[in-house]
Amino acid sequence: ITNKGSRFFFLSNDEAPNKKVISMNVDLGPGAAYDEVIPENKTKVLQDVDQVNQDYLVLTYMEDVKNTLYIHELESGKLLDKVPAPIGSIPFVKTRAEDDFFFFIVTSFLSPGEIFRYQFNKEVKEGDVGELDPFKKISPPHFNPDDFTVN
Repeated sequence: ITNKGSRFFFLSNDEAPNKKVISMNVDLGPGAAYDEVIPENKTKVLQDVDQVNQDYLVLTYMEDVKNTLYIHELESGKLLDKVPAPIGSIPFVKTRAEDDFFFFIVTSFLSPGEIFRYQFNKEVKEGDVGELDPFKKISPPHFNPDDFTVN
């Protein structure tokens, strides 16, 4: 995922079929024990982890047949917030470690895709990490989602 000096962060499935985030100090050499930063969740599958805003991670989970996004502190693994994304699939999250924002797309049965921008607040605190804004809606010609229902 990333590193802070000699401490490297990894996505792992070691004794965690739903995956977890671990860290290792590479200065300790081969065979050194790892630290569990974000433990495995028994009800959600961790699909992807991205670094953003230097000290934070965006985690993409598969949860109840939909994707969800969570923001955690990098060093401690502390959960800070759940991103209030609409229900659907999140096929990608685009981040850069140095940016204080990230983009992601949500697709669903009735939407070919909508791109969202998540902007971190200047002061990040638990439960108040940032703001979610629609960025661009993908609208194919001659397609009206109101013409369809999902049961």
